[in-house]
Formats: sequence, C-alpha cells, structure tokens
Amino acid sequence: MAKEIVCGTHRSYEKGCRCESCVFFIREYHAKWRSKNTEKKRESANSWSKKNKEKVLEYSKKYYYENLKTERLRNKAYRSLHPEAGASRARRRRAREKNVEVSPYTEKQILSLYGVNCHLCYEKINLNASRWIGRGDWEYGLHIDHVVPISKGGGDTLQNVRPSHGICNIKKGDRVNG
Repeated sequence: MAKEIVCGTHRSYEKGCRCESCVFFIREYHAKWRSKNTEKKRESANSWSKKNKEKVLEYSKKYYYENLKTERLRNKAYRSLHPEAGASRARRRRAREKNVEVSPYTEKQILSLYGVNCHLCYEKINLNASRWIGRGDWEYGLHIDHVVPISKGGGDTLQNVRPSHGICNIKKGDRVNG
C-alpha cells in the first residue's frame, strides 16, 4: 500500500502540488538551506554571474532604469555619506588619462602613515573642518596633496600623496616643491 502524500511537505511539492501550503513549505525549506549554506550559495551565485556577465549587465541596466528615482536617491545618499569616494574616483580618472601609476589607498592609510600634520607647513590639520573650498574653515581642513602632481607625471599612489591643509594645497598648485 502506497503512502499518502500530504500537502505542505517536500514530496508533495516534488509531485507537482502548488497549493498555498506546499509553496509556503518549499520557500521556508530553501530559506533555511540558504541560511545554513551561505558560502555554497555565495559561491554558486558568483560562478553563475561570471558565466552570465551579459545577462547580469542587462538585468542591472533594466533594473536601474525601471527604478531610476529610487536609484538616484540611493546614489545621492551614498555620495553624501562618502564624499571621499568621488574625490578618489576623480583622482584615479585623472591619473589614467595621464597614463601614470594608480594604486588604491584610503585616507585612513595616508593619515596613519604620514600623521595628521600638513606636510607643507607642518601644522596640525583640523579633521573636522569642511573640505569644500569656501565652506566654513576649509583652509585648515584635510586635502590630499600629490607630492609630484599628476599633471607632472606623479602617480596616484600611497607613496606620492601626503596630508595637507586645503589652503596649503591650493597655494602649492601643480609645483613639485611646495
């Protein structure tokens, strides 16, 4: 005598039942599996993405344009929380245009390596001051100065950048020696 297949179980879903309790069960089952096997899930998703780059790009573009308002708000929020990201992107772009060396670094790395004193006037930098020219006490805020400017062939690398005051960096301009 064959066992009766009960709704809301794995076997009932495999046999083709799509009632509400079976669908709920299978969703819960897969959610538990994903939470227990996060590495397997991540590895599987990454390998699929690598094999299907065109599909991923197409989906991303479609999603972006269908949710344009939300995406623009999300990007604006990110830029306001991470103002250094835009400056970093601009530095890398200028360096690529000049065909000079580019390597990733963070402001934390610069400050931990070279300290919080301006490398041009040797006075302490106000890390709480505005970094935007014309806003508040921007003159004493942190700017990232290239010792050898990108325009003169200096790379955008950790070895070629130093912390400086905004006003010191502006006065130095594109000269090699401050």
